[in-house]
Amino acid sequence: MKIHDLSGSFETDDASQLAHRLRSVRVEGYGAFHVSRNDDLPYISAHFNGDIAYIHYFIADDHPGFHPTDISPP
Repeated sequence: MKIHDLSGSFETDDASQLAHRLRSVRVEGYGAFHVSRNDDLPYISAHFNGDIAYIHYFIADDHPGFHPTDISPP
């Protein structure tokens, strides 16, 4: 897996390394990650701000992707 985040780029197929990276790379409580397999697409974009998270799934350059609905807080 390829991970692009606030500390740069990282590659791993180890789930524990991925989880550690998602938990530890932050700037003042904010984290931003793009996670993909070997290709650039599809990828998941995950953003964290304190206790709030947002995830967006991008499948192709010409597709708007998918995001959760009915999330709280709005």
